[in-house]
Amino acid sequence: MVIRIKEDPQTGLDNYDGDQLFALGLKAFGDEDYDVSAYVFGHMIDVFPEHENRAPATWNAGLAHEQLGQIEEAARRFSNYLGLVAEGDGAEAAQARLRLATVLQRLERYDEILPVLDAPSAFTDYEDYELWELRSLRAIAKGAAGKFDWAESELNRVRMGIRQATRRSGDRFPYQSAMVWYLAGILDRLHARSIVFESVDDLELLDQQLGEKAELLMMARQRLKRAIEHGEPSWTGASAFALGSVYRDFREDLLAAPPPTDLDEEQRVVYERVLRERSEEFLAAAIKDYEAILEAAPRWRLERPWVAAIEEALAACREGLAEAPTVP
Repeated sequence: MVIRIKEDPQTGLDNYDGDQLFALGLKAFGDEDYDVSAYVFGHMIDVFPEHENRAPATWNAGLAHEQLGQIEEAARRFSNYLGLVAEGDGAEAAQARLRLATVLQRLERYDEILPVLDAPSAFTDYEDYELWELRSLRAIAKGAAGKFDWAESELNRVRMGIRQATRRSGDRFPYQSAMVWYLAGILDRLHARSIVFESVDDLELLDQQLGEKAELLMMARQRLKRAIEHGEPSWTGASAFALGSVYRDFREDLLAAPPPTDLDEEQRVVYERVLRERSEEFLAAAIKDYEAILEAAPRWRLERPWVAAIEEALAACREGLAEAPTVP
């Protein structure tokens, strides 16, 4: 079937069939023109839903949206692809599950990861590096459910497996190694987030909670830096963004804490203003982190969507600092 129309501004074609769109989408992806690639593959799927290359077009559309930082749409495309290949080649379905689980953790939809990875499948022939990814994703999903110690131990075991494989074969696995360090940092952030300041009246408990949260967030920074050191573009951007957000995490948790119960209304207002002023140092530290990250963006080969996300976060921090109250 050939579609004849006025010239399509995205493709430059005035008539086309499914084969032409598929080839054009591949070329655009190879040229790193991901906007065009995502549009063309999506258009092909819509106009030629029965085309023999619908499944690979759906997969490639997901990859293009992922490159654009459109992660929700990427997840939708990968989920659709999984539905198309679930009854076919077990290896294709296994790859789809890994990719979908990877973008789900980007979206912090952790509760959806285990059902995707543990779905019934006859496929068991994962390569070692794929098993490392699978185990790491399961670990972060279980960690998000509160099994922090188990997840930490599992990520350590994966890291050890990568190290042993490198010593044995001489091969390096930068994608998987950066991934496990990144997820370890995210696990620390999730653990820190689980420590909620329910009361500031018990000073001994508050001091303990502050110490635990601070220690976890500082550990997260170390691990995210280790991920960045791998120079793996697939994880550098995510790690850099998370690194810059650690101080913001701590500040937001402090501001969310309830005030002491023995304050009258006037004292409570002053308390909140003082707390906000004192917490601005964490906002300033986040700004410093984001600025350093953007300066290093070319060296770290940060992808465009991550640069845009970090620039947006930096602007928000600067705005927040400019609006900071001054305590008389």
